[in-house]
Amino acid sequence: LVISLAVILSSFFVHNQKLIIENELRNQGLSLSKNLAYNSEYGLLFKNKEMLDKLGQDMLKNDDIAYAAICDSDGKIISYSANSTLWMDFPRGIKTSYAAVNQYSYKGNGVYDIITPVSTIKEINKGEGLIFDSKDSSIGQTKQENIGFVRIGILLENKEKAVQTMQMIAFFISLLAISGGIVWTVLLTRRITIPIKQLVRMTTMVAAGDYSCYYVNGKTRHDEIGDLTTTFNTMTKELAASAKQIEDYTKNLENMVEVRTSELKDANERLKKLDELKTNFLSIATHEIRTPLASI
Repeated sequence: LVISLAVILSSFFVHNQKLIIENELRNQGLSLSKNLAYNSEYGLLFKNKEMLDKLGQDMLKNDDIAYAAICDSDGKIISYSANSTLWMDFPRGIKTSYAAVNQYSYKGNGVYDIITPVSTIKEINKGEGLIFDSKDSSIGQTKQENIGFVRIGILLENKEKAVQTMQMIAFFISLLAISGGIVWTVLLTRRITIPIKQLVRMTTMVAAGDYSCYYVNGKTRHDEIGDLTTTFNTMTKELAASAKQIEDYTKNLENMVEVRTSELKDANERLKKLDELKTNFLSIATHEIRTPLASI
């Protein structure tokens, strides 16, 4: 039960931590992607590759970024930066107008591919002129138009390392919990079995007629073992008292038998003497009666 509980709790802990790390990494990528899309608006409008390249290089300062691509509305890559040659050919031919988060495995490496559209505000009633302040209502009605998108890759390597670390922590916590559970189980078992074994030994002694043994180790316990000890000691005391009463009664009975036997012996002796006196009397009486009769 302890092992099962430890495994279940560890699995739940690792799964929960994995979800937390994934959410943090995804949110971090979305935040970086939105920030890059916001900063890339004017570079895409004016096709300023140098400005876009600088933005991409700045993104790579974050160790979790594998690549950063800035594309126009036709999906053509205007600027692309990668932290290694591994990712040079990865993002190709994707065109989108909405934000998306996809997870890919590329050459044994996991990555979150996060796409965020780059939009700007255009005037729709006065010659399609560009405006740069959406709050200026004097220019006319405006609309939001996607002029491209940015695409960044968030490495899952750090997430996987963090998950592995969590798994190791969970393993050691489970091992500690299992060890503690085993020690606790052994101690609890000894706490229960040792008094019971001693009580069994005492019961055997009582059954053999030794009523002088009392179990005192469980008197201070306030559980079932303590109740059993109290009951055992009470029973032993009552048996000892009963045995003493029987012994005393037996001794008294023996004394009474001896007294009665002595009295019967005395009575028998008296009866014998009376019987002899009777016999002598009859003999004398018969003789005395016969002598006169013979003379007559």
